[in-house]
Amino acid sequence: MSQIFRKLISCLSLIYQRQFFLLAELICAALIPSRIFAAKKYLFYHLDRQQQQQTPPNIKSIPKSVPKNIVKNISENIEIFIGTESSVSEMVDTLYNGKPKTLEFYEEFYRNGIEAWIARGEGKIVGVIWLYTGSYLLNWEGYDAWLLQIAVEPTAKFVANVFVQPECRGQGIFPVIAEQCFTVYSENEFYSCVEESNVPSIKSHEKIGFRRCAAVYFVRFFQQTYCLSVPKKGKWKHFRLQRGNAIALDLLSK
Repeated sequence: MSQIFRKLISCLSLIYQRQFFLLAELICAALIPSRIFAAKKYLFYHLDRQQQQQTPPNIKSIPKSVPKNIVKNISENIEIFIGTESSVSEMVDTLYNGKPKTLEFYEEFYRNGIEAWIARGEGKIVGVIWLYTGSYLLNWEGYDAWLLQIAVEPTAKFVANVFVQPECRGQGIFPVIAEQCFTVYSENEFYSCVEESNVPSIKSHEKIGFRRCAAVYFVRFFQQTYCLSVPKKGKWKHFRLQRGNAIALDLLSK
């Protein structure tokens, strides 16, 4: 009964907030098996460096001449460093309870050249950002069940798979890691995407200079996947997607 009550409260809250797509998504998830029908909405972002906030005063700037693979203390209690094979294993053990399947998954990320930028505070890992180059695998219901590739220009970076220890959230861990990535790759464009329901992450993205470039709806009906995108300025666009084929972010955002 309590579970039903919580779902009812969630529905009423979404109606109050006029989040009608999220309401429809919640109802469909409760009534229709995901193998038959499922839907998700993602907001895509592009870093606007002119609007990007200045480095917070309690965080030391990192000289561009410093190699990016060297650990740097950027505040009194937090250090940011680029992951190695051992630190990726430590990260999975700390943030994801060391599940073998999860470790195998993220080790594969590392072997494929995807960079892990890790934050350590008070002797333990507290957060991570993965930086993709070329394309990003957008997950939906787990990577084994659902893969959509979003392609960006070769010189761009895609910020994704952000995770911060639950007890450390709201303390600015994500912005601190992101600022270092922006500093090291000062000549690169940055993109990201967030589920519409993840309001804290949306606020964090906008606070550090990300600006929305598109709202994208992914709809799956039986074995077919459809994508509907609404650029910030422009008409609706729709695509029929094939599993494993990348779709260019330019097509979604312009």
